[in-house]
Parts: sequence; C-alpha cells; structure tokens
Amino acid sequence: MAERFFRLLSPFLCLTLSACGGGGGGEGGSGSQGYGSGGRQPVDPFEQRFQEIFAMDLSTDMPQSGRASYSGLTETELHRGASPVGHLRGEMEMSVDFAAASSRATEHQALSGRMHNFRGTIDGSEVVFSGELTTAAARDQGFDSRARVADQIIARPGRLGSLVAHFAGDLATGKSGGPVHLEAAGNFRGPGGAAASGTLGGIWTDPAGVDPLTANGRFVVERD
Repeated sequence: MAERFFRLLSPFLCLTLSACGGGGGGEGGSGSQGYGSGGRQPVDPFEQRFQEIFAMDLSTDMPQSGRASYSGLTETELHRGASPVGHLRGEMEMSVDFAAASSRATEHQALSGRMHNFRGTIDGSEVVFSGELTTAAARDQGFDSRARVADQIIARPGRLGSLVAHFAGDLATGKSGGPVHLEAAGNFRGPGGAAASGTLGGIWTDPAGVDPLTANGRFVVERD
C-alpha cells in the first residue's frame, strides 16, 4: 500500500521553488459566489476570504529576519480517476523563519506547519476526519518543506517570497482511514508577507477503495 501510495504521489511534487502565479487571483481556481444571472446570490464567507487574499499583490518587501506564524484555510477537491467524488475544507497553520528563508543553505529549515480539521463530503456522504497532516511527518518520509526570500530584478522587481511545503499523516473518518500527503506551493502576498496563497496537490486514501484518490485545491493563510 505505501509503495503504491508514494508512486502515485510523484506527479504532484514540485521540482523547484518557482512562483505559482502573479497578482490578481491567478491561483484562485473556482470563482466566488456573488452576483449571478438570476440576481443577488448569497456570499460564502469562506470563498470571499479566499478571493480577497488571492487578489492581493505579491509581496515585494519580504522580511529577512525574525519569525511569523500564519493560519488560514484549505479547500480540496478529490477525484477517483477522472470523476470528482469529494469536496473538503480544512485549517492550515505554519511558522516561517525569514532569516533561514533568505539563504539557499537553510531555506529547507525555514518552514513548519500542519493541516487539520478536514470536513466535507465524499461520495455524497458527510465526513469529518480526525488526525492531522504535518511537515514533520513529511520530512520523516524524505519530503522537505521550504520557504524562500530572494531579490528579483525582472518581471516584478523587489524581494519576493515563495514556499513549497509537504504535509503528511494518517487521517480517519471513524470507520476507515489511511495515509494522506498534500503539497502546498505558493507565494507570499501583501505588505511584508502579510499573507500567502497557492495551490494544493497530492493523494488521499480512498475510504471506499484500494487506490488513493487524487487531490487538488488551494490554500490561504494570514499572519497571526
């Protein structure tokens, strides 16, 4: 099971700490609820906050010293083959050491965090997962998490920040469970790295099957 799990994960792993989109919500994925053709529609506060952070400009004045903690939200779509079968939301927390992120030699030590409180629907049934995914567990499996602060002189001049973080662990619904591995890749946004946003990809144990489900989605976090 473990061998198949990580073999299927490999297409989702980032090879470099490249930026995952520019300003103006390029990472946003699904559109926010709001005004539709039928008139005024109710606004989902969860979706609204996603869009507000995705719309922030990329940070160009990232700190080079000190630490900061961030917390926010995740949204994940699950697929069995090509068919969508689930939609989950969760919580994400991370800590960033900006001095470590400013050096290529130590950027792999600059970020730690966890995801937890996943809930939503799979195959039409409501699910709540216990357990958590952590960068520490992913590191034990050979997947480092990195944050990078670096000057850029082309495209968008300034001192930008990016991250690639791996979160791993076992999650359970009470009747079934197993290993989950998600990769978060994104950019810091707003003045001084006030927030970060990006995409999620990975694999999720299928409560109703043998092969893992594929997972993709997005995240936003704000400085606490």
